[in-house]
Amino acid sequence: DLHLSLRRQRQMCIRDRRIDCVQERMVARLSREYPDREEYEEMVRLLFEYVGTVEDVYMEIGLQAGMILAAQVCQNLKAAFAGE
Repeated sequence: DLHLSLRRQRQMCIRDRRIDCVQERMVARLSREYPDREEYEEMVRLLFEYVGTVEDVYMEIGLQAGMILAAQVCQNLKAAFAGE
């Protein structure tokens, strides 16, 4: 469906702008706080490692929740077809 595709694309653009805005602020702040290049790079590495770990955990939770919902839908469909 074209409408759905355009809507998803718009949502992705909004999400990307939000991420870019926060990233720009983070880079500016870290640059001020850590003028030494090595310290700056270490902080950025630690920050991205933290964010990546948090993202992985939430992805796992989302996948588990999705699997539970899919199983419930299958059970409901099975019950509905059995009752026909």
